[in-house]
Amino acid sequence: MLSMYYALLQEGVLLLITINSFDCVIETIYIGLFIFYAPKKSKTVKILLLLNVFGYGLMIVMD
Repeated sequence: MLSMYYALLQEGVLLLITINSFDCVIETIYIGLFIFYAPKKSKTVKILLLLNVFGYGLMIVMD
């Protein structure tokens, strides 16, 4: 997601945006499967969501 943010700040890097978009989709599927199969009382899921959702959201807001 950080490299996607970098690509959106640049101009004329359509290929970089395309590759990063595809990578974000793949990573989202992977994280979704991990959360689905992780133990219900795992703190790892909460930390993962905190870093991915709120961390990226905070980075966008601070810009």
